[in-house]
Amino acid sequence: MRTFMRLISKGSALVLSMLLLFMSNSASAGARSTSIDTQDVVIQKPVLNNSIIGEALTGWIKGGPKQVMNSQGTIYGQFGLTINTPVSNISYSESGYNYSVYDVYLPGGELSGIGFILRTFSQECAIIIGCTNTGPHIQNTGNGYKQFQDGVLANFNVAYSYEIKFIATSANITAGSYVLGGNIVGQANFFSTFRADGDVFLGPFRLTYEQSGCTASLSPAVINMGVVSPLGFKGVGTTVASNAPVTVSLQCSTPDIGVLATMTDQNDSGNSTQTLQLTPGATTTATGVGVQFLRDGSSLVTYGPSSSFVDSNSTAQWRVKDKSTLSNTAQFVLTPQYIQTASSITPGEANAVASITFAYD
Repeated sequence: MRTFMRLISKGSALVLSMLLLFMSNSASAGARSTSIDTQDVVIQKPVLNNSIIGEALTGWIKGGPKQVMNSQGTIYGQFGLTINTPVSNISYSESGYNYSVYDVYLPGGELSGIGFILRTFSQECAIIIGCTNTGPHIQNTGNGYKQFQDGVLANFNVAYSYEIKFIATSANITAGSYVLGGNIVGQANFFSTFRADGDVFLGPFRLTYEQSGCTASLSPAVINMGVVSPLGFKGVGTTVASNAPVTVSLQCSTPDIGVLATMTDQNDSGNSTQTLQLTPGATTTATGVGVQFLRDGSSLVTYGPSSSFVDSNSTAQWRVKDKSTLSNTAQFVLTPQYIQTASSITPGEANAVASITFAYD
């Protein structure tokens, strides 16, 4: 079995007829323009290569509720959101959800090398039942309409709370600082006897790429765990250790830099467990087993999406070096092991692929 690692530095009918009559006799009302709150994005890496593509550059940036519809007499049933800025050619998955990734452009119209994913929470206030909160509504329809409400209720006041996360879409990011955003990226859509759309703006923010951080090396880069007999396992959850540790060494640009690491399952980037998914084999893939890693011989690694920012809410990120430790170097050891994941094991190839992303503070 080989584990590959590479470094990288998703009412009743009567009531309804009365409401329709009321709606048809009222003046039309338009939706309101709103803005998605953002924050500055800082990328710290000594050099960029294609391995940055798909990395989360920020956590979820949460905006407060914004009124997108105050009907002033008109009743709306179905509503949702359409993002019409171009869709990136990469995908992003997190916590079991797949997201569309939307490109962000430089002021001159060129691709910036980053994009965003979006989820929205809605508060709808309807006749009779009052206000309810729903979401998250995952924006995963590309440039198509994402429906939040199907038209069963008669809503007269609606608010959206946008949450955005920035993702690296390219390695072609020029060192420096740029002001991005401030443009229309989509519309909030509302449907009654007519349609009303309210523009949605991407709030302005600054993108900064600093050529700093740490370069990393692995020894060895490919781990050969050898052949293991199914008889070595005693049941689900039991493990078989390997004598194949890998040392990760860092060389940092400054001694007063803090370093955190995240490991990502390259067969399932949304995997947030402690077991890697197996890579389909050329002949037969083993079943009933998985691969885990121990950090410095003790704590199990929890996997998560690639992240080049410090995320205090992440269960997958761990500290490698504290900034108070004044040194340009650091290292840690990862040791793989097999784990039995099902009651029966089928022999075959058991390969896995993981990557490591570093964040700095």
